[in-house]
Amino acid sequence: MSSRIKSVDAPPLVDLMKLSNETAGCISLAQGVPSYSPPRKLLERFSEMIIDDSSHGYTPDPGLPELRQSISRLLRKDFKLEAPADEIVVTPGANQAFINVILTLCSPGDKVVLFSPYYFNHKMALDMFGFIPVIVNLENDFSLNYNELRSQLTDVTAIVLVNPGNPSGYSFSSTQLKELAEVISEVAPNAWAISDETYNYFNFYSDHFPMRRFYEKTITISSFSKSFGIPGWRLGYYHIPHDLVTESIKVQDTTVICAPNITQRLGAFLIEHRDEFLKEFIERTKQNHKIASEELSSIDILDLPPHNAAYYIFPKVSTYPSKLRGFGLAKWLVRDYKVAIVPGEVFGNKWGDNFRVSFANVDGEALTEGLHRLRRALLEG
Repeated sequence: MSSRIKSVDAPPLVDLMKLSNETAGCISLAQGVPSYSPPRKLLERFSEMIIDDSSHGYTPDPGLPELRQSISRLLRKDFKLEAPADEIVVTPGANQAFINVILTLCSPGDKVVLFSPYYFNHKMALDMFGFIPVIVNLENDFSLNYNELRSQLTDVTAIVLVNPGNPSGYSFSSTQLKELAEVISEVAPNAWAISDETYNYFNFYSDHFPMRRFYEKTITISSFSKSFGIPGWRLGYYHIPHDLVTESIKVQDTTVICAPNITQRLGAFLIEHRDEFLKEFIERTKQNHKIASEELSSIDILDLPPHNAAYYIFPKVSTYPSKLRGFGLAKWLVRDYKVAIVPGEVFGNKWGDNFRVSFANVDGEALTEGLHRLRRALLEG
């Protein structure tokens, strides 16, 4: 077996989700998936459009021209981000987008900054391909420690930002992003920023600010999974400077060739009709955020850092039941209380006393019941 693969941590949700799925009646607040899907009437209309030979072959590696154009218009209209269609590359999900980008920019041994708590698949990818993760811990309130960042930026090739954050559920303000851009420009002006903005529609109390507004050397990654309720269709994209498109396509052609043809056609269709359902998805998720925030705030042994976006809240436990923490706590919750969360340790060593709650997985009634089970476990255990 490859020594490189052996050195990469196992996907942290696989065993936990298996245990959760095998436990009758378990409510999962673990995996970050939407409880909603596109309206049935739209899917029926779409199904009538795809009985066509052109739906079954490969598409151009960077994606269907009409989808790339639709994404370009979407970014301009919704986020004031200029991204010409020929600088958009369509991928089977945001994880593939990250792999395309990181393999295009970095050579083995290059240093890449991850802000902790980080998205664990980003750390896994860096380890897998021989890049050196430089872990910069965020403060307990998820703000940036600019002095620490300055000290860590020497000779880095890229800085990875997940905004809004997974697992933090925190969205950086325009002021914070501007300050971050200033520090990068001052200390590491040749470094790239890779900004994963998968949850760009789920800022509940402010606008979303793309990092590229503040730092020109930014490659933006996003996904259809959350905003359009289609995680199983596997559709993402990235915006990269034109002179790097062809280079990044080398990765795509070698690994997956292109995103699925039918998925790309669905993506273009959903963008065209997004006004029929997107606001409803966002409002439903915001209501779940409110439920989760109120329920978790009422548990005395939890400290809640700021949470204003995405699908997540990342509470810290001041006193653990039965001295359980980490995966021990997560498995105990599934086994004895039939509720699943994700332990904080998988998002960085600093966060072992935290755990991630995903509040978008289920409807409001199931969410409330799951949080009540969590309360009983933490207070009775």
